[in-house]
Amino acid sequence: MRIIEANMNPEACKDAHISGAVFWNILSDLMKPDMSMNLDSKAFAELFSRLGILPETTVVAYGSYPATGRI
Repeated sequence: MRIIEANMNPEACKDAHISGAVFWNILSDLMKPDMSMNLDSKAFAELFSRLGILPETTVVAYGSYPATGRI
């Protein structure tokens, strides 16, 4: 299992987070330059690979900002 904190402020993650959680920066990891969600499968595959997420990994994501789109 991989627990991910999705936020815009890495300092907030350092101060209070679930033990073992990794940080996703909403702006640099999940958004395109035009501020739309980057839902490209190749971009997600690269992000997951960087965090050691495999197809069989259970992923739990949480953060300060609710999702505004659907995958």
